[in-house]
Amino acid sequence: MQILNRLYSRTNSPKALIYLFLASHAILLVMMTTTLPRIQAQIGGPAFDLRPLGYTVAEARSLLANLNPETIELYLFPQITLLDLAYPALLALFLSKLLFRIFHLTNTKKNSTLLLLPFLAMFFDYLENNAKPENKNYFYDYFYNNCATKIRDAFKEIFGDSIVFNDDHIQTEYTVRDLTDIYLQEQPWGDLGIDLCLGYPIDSTVKPWVYMFLPDYIEDGFNHAQIVSKSGKKEALVARTLNTYEPNEEKKRSSWNRPFIVFSFILILGLILSFRSPERLKKFRILDIVLFGIIGLLGIFLTLLWALTDHSTAAYNMNILWAFPLHFVMGILLCWPKKFLFLQAYFKYSFVFYMLLLLTWFFLPQNLNDDFLPMVILLAFRSFRLSRILGKKD
Repeated sequence: MQILNRLYSRTNSPKALIYLFLASHAILLVMMTTTLPRIQAQIGGPAFDLRPLGYTVAEARSLLANLNPETIELYLFPQITLLDLAYPALLALFLSKLLFRIFHLTNTKKNSTLLLLPFLAMFFDYLENNAKPENKNYFYDYFYNNCATKIRDAFKEIFGDSIVFNDDHIQTEYTVRDLTDIYLQEQPWGDLGIDLCLGYPIDSTVKPWVYMFLPDYIEDGFNHAQIVSKSGKKEALVARTLNTYEPNEEKKRSSWNRPFIVFSFILILGLILSFRSPERLKKFRILDIVLFGIIGLLGIFLTLLWALTDHSTAAYNMNILWAFPLHFVMGILLCWPKKFLFLQAYFKYSFVFYMLLLLTWFFLPQNLNDDFLPMVILLAFRSFRLSRILGKKD
C-alpha cells in the first residue's frame, strides 16, 4: 500500500532499523531467559511458542494439565498478554522496514504487498494465541462480544489507533432489536424468541460501532475503515473487495406458519372451549391448568435468565408482565379438589392487570412483540372466567 511506502520513506534510516531490531530481540531475550524456561520446567517439554510444527489437542491438554496455578499466572501475564503481543508487533515492523530498506538500496520496485507480509504474520501469531486451549473460553455476548465483533476487536487490539473505523456514512438510529428485526423478517419464530428472551436494554438506540455484531456491518465497517500514518494522513484500509460467495434469496415462509396465526388459533380455540362447556371446565379446569402452568414456567425461565445469567441484555424483561411466574403455582393449585379462597381474588386482579397491560402495550419502554397479543387476550379472558367461577358458591 502507498501509505507504507510513504511512511517508510520518511523513516528510512539505519538507526530506526537498529532500534526496532534491539527492541524486538530484547523482548525475545526476556522470554527465552525468564518466562519460557520456567514454563518449560513445569510442563516438562517445549512450550507452545517453541513448537514450530504445531501440536495436537491431546498434547495441548497434557501440557496444560501439568501447569500449576503459579505457572498459569505467569503464562497469562506477562507471557501472553504482554511479551507475546509486543514481540510479534515489533518484529513485524523490523522485518517490514528491512524489506523496504533492501528494496531501496537495490533500487528494486517497492512492493507494498511484500511489506505487509510481516504484519500478516503478526496477525497470524495473534490468532494462534487466541486459538490456544486456555483461550478457547471467553465471555460471550450476543451483541458486544460475538464471532463478528471478535474480528474487529482483533484488529483494534493489534494495530490500536492506527486503524479508524469511520461511521459517518451511517445515518440511521437503530436499536439492537431493530437490527435483529431486519434480518429475521423471514424467520418469525426466531424473531419471537429474541423478543421474548431479551429485555429493555436492546431497545436503546446504539452507535454504529455496535452495529458490527452483524457480519454485513463488519464488512461495511472495514470497507470504510482507514489506516492512519504517524503524520496523521489517512488512507483506505481495504483496497478492493472480492465477492467469494453469493447467497441464494431466502425462501418465503408459509403465511400460516407464523406466531400471530398460531396464537390466534389458540385464542379462538380457548374461547370456543370456554363457552361450550363451562360446567365441565369448572370441574376439571384442564384448559386453565395447562395455560397458566405453561405461562408460569415461561415466566420462571425468563426470571432465571435475567437474574442468574451474565447476559446483560436479558435483564429488565417486561415480558414477565404477562408471563407471570406465579401463574405456575396457581396452575398447580387449580388441580386441587379443595377450593382456595384467595384464588378468586388472584385471578380477579390478574384480569384487571391484563386489561391495563393491553391498554399500555404500545407505550411501554420495551418493544414487546405484537404476536403475543392473542395469548395476552386469552390470559385476560380466562382470568376473568376463573374469577367468576371461583367466586360462585358450590
